Amino acid sequence: MNKEIESFPLNCIKDKKAFNKWVHSLKKIDSLKLHEHLIVYDEIIKIRESKEKYKYIDQLPYSLQREEKSQIKIEHSRESERTILDIQVGSKKRRSAYIIMNQLLKGIEKLGGSVYVGHEKAMNTELVLNNIRWKVKLKELSMRRNVENKKSMQPAHGRIPSGILQLEIQCLEGKETNVYLDQDEPFSKQLTNIFENIRLQYIYYRDVHIEKERKKEVEAKLRAQQEETKRLEEEAKKIKKEISERREQLKDEVFQHKIELEKLLEINEYVEQLKQVYKDSEDLDVVNEYIENVQQTYNLENFVSKLKKWNGSIFDKNII
Repeated sequence: MNKEIESFPLNCIKDKKAFNKWVHSLKKIDSLKLHEHLIVYDEIIKIRESKEKYKYIDQLPYSLQREEKSQIKIEHSRESERTILDIQVGSKKRRSAYIIMNQLLKGIEKLGGSVYVGHEKAMNTELVLNNIRWKVKLKELSMRRNVENKKSMQPAHGRIPSGILQLEIQCLEGKETNVYLDQDEPFSKQLTNIFENIRLQYIYYRDVHIEKERKKEVEAKLRAQQEETKRLEEEAKKIKKEISERREQLKDEVFQHKIELEKLLEINEYVEQLKQVYKDSEDLDVVNEYIENVQQTYNLENFVSKLKKWNGSIFDKNII
């Protein structure tokens, strides 16, 4: 049997029928080929259990500690301090725990997601699909011990492993938690339901994120439009002010031109009067020289040329 599982594209995740068919294929995952996080877990949990088993030695007198340690092998490794998957089960249920976790971790990765363990805690398991995260805990439930044999050295009422596994998957987006037990049926028969809940939560929160991003984009565009409108309004006010100031300036210039023209016309009339008065005078040459100097100083043609240039500059600046 080919146990290589195909990936499932997230953009097709709304297709429930195709998705469930793919989930069913996860049961073909070879339980002997554990996910890398499970391999690390298996190594480290055994070191931790060994340390816990022989923890009593540290409470013995120093001489007895040496004697006890010489008879047993305790593996010391800083690796045992690193974070591992959140799996808390007894040795008898470890294989069952590995099978469901193997399917879960590899399944998420085949969806394009990832598994996050981190380094802040002793145990931690997070599944990540895009920006949506789930915290996973797998533990063996305990039950009350009831020892009928009064000669037993064990406490009459304690807690012992029940042999029942509990898988807890909490969606960190909305804090919803789904709990699954293998008491009535094995996890292999619940695999479709487990992934279906993940699928529905992913679709819901993916759409929530999309809607949030859409609103952010709309708000950003609206802010940009408002800023552009404000900029245009300020620019319009500035231009209006400049036009108003320029118009006032033009009014002053026109008024000055009017005064200058009136003065030129008065001088021109004065010159004509001089010509009439001194046309037969012996001082005509002197008067003509004076008139010529006056006309050079107050020249109507120069004024007209100046006025044309001024008029042209107005249209060049598009100021009406």
